[in-house]
Amino acid sequence: MPSELDASVGVLCYNGRRFLDDCLKSLLDQDFPGRYEVFVLDNASTDGSGDYVREHYPQVRVVRVDPPNIGFTGAVNRVVAESRSRYACAVNVDTVFHRRWLAEMLRAMEDNPRAKMAHSNAIFPWWHEFAAQERDKLVEQAYVCDVTSFGIHDYRVVPVTPNMQPIPTLGGNGAALMFDRTIVDELGYIMDTDFYCYAEDLDCALRINALGYQVLFVPKAVVYHNSAWQVKFDRRSLSKAILSTRNTFLTFYKLSYWHEYVALLPFLVIGNFQKAQQHVFSPWFKWLALLAAVPQTFLAFVAALGKFHLFRDKRRQILSHRVGDRWWLAREMLRRDWHPDPDVWFEYKTTERQYAASSGQPG
Repeated sequence: MPSELDASVGVLCYNGRRFLDDCLKSLLDQDFPGRYEVFVLDNASTDGSGDYVREHYPQVRVVRVDPPNIGFTGAVNRVVAESRSRYACAVNVDTVFHRRWLAEMLRAMEDNPRAKMAHSNAIFPWWHEFAAQERDKLVEQAYVCDVTSFGIHDYRVVPVTPNMQPIPTLGGNGAALMFDRTIVDELGYIMDTDFYCYAEDLDCALRINALGYQVLFVPKAVVYHNSAWQVKFDRRSLSKAILSTRNTFLTFYKLSYWHEYVALLPFLVIGNFQKAQQHVFSPWFKWLALLAAVPQTFLAFVAALGKFHLFRDKRRQILSHRVGDRWWLAREMLRRDWHPDPDVWFEYKTTERQYAASSGQPG
């Protein structure tokens, strides 16, 4: 494996030309003691993203994916394959990075031989730190992303100190990831391309944990993720919710023995109900979201059942190499001491209320 570079950073770009300047400038301006490369994976864009990078950033390599778009999962796998160093980062194009981001990510991985994946302290537009996008000073708090006992990603807030160490997690936020490429052969694949998108970061993180390695959340590796996600009740949002929930059911099927899966299934259903209400501030909308989640969850589980046979070989491979006893995953999920912050979405709800008021939509 090439050793002249200490790290590689691949930017996942699909029609993201409007984000390229901010993203690439922050990546090329890293306070990093070693040598690293930055390249853009142009995932069948139609807005001229690849040509723009070639013209304005000649020091940045462009890897072109011909149509059709290979999705988030295929793009991450391609970034890992194209990387020229042991440590490969896959980052979204709608991101801006703290100057110490890459150094903190690499330090976390090199200091822990068991660490094979690291994820960043991702700050979204509805959290107050996003507005300043501080790139030099140490941030005051970290939004720890992990999977709850109910199988959903959520966040808790912890203060950041100069000597704070990375935090082992079962899940991970997919906006800005680092992988140790030595895990690829043992893991089999980084992201499951049968998912295309949604729950793929959870699936990857759980599989790494299942092999006895660690996934680390790095509090001082800050990335500002300009997510435009909003709560809407429309056909597209319903389709995304069904796909996300289906993939979550499939993830736990792949990682579980049957007795574990039966034990976990009620928790996954409840978790989906919780997720449906997670970002809704109005009591009426909470009830509406819960009612909508009932058929959505049923449809997602039926869709997952219809896919079980396609994942049997992957499941057999995972279970044959899984560490621990036959209750390892259920025990990790149901008895873990991790609780999301109940107020972490307050600023999001405030932002969503302002959006609804300005657009004339009901709150």
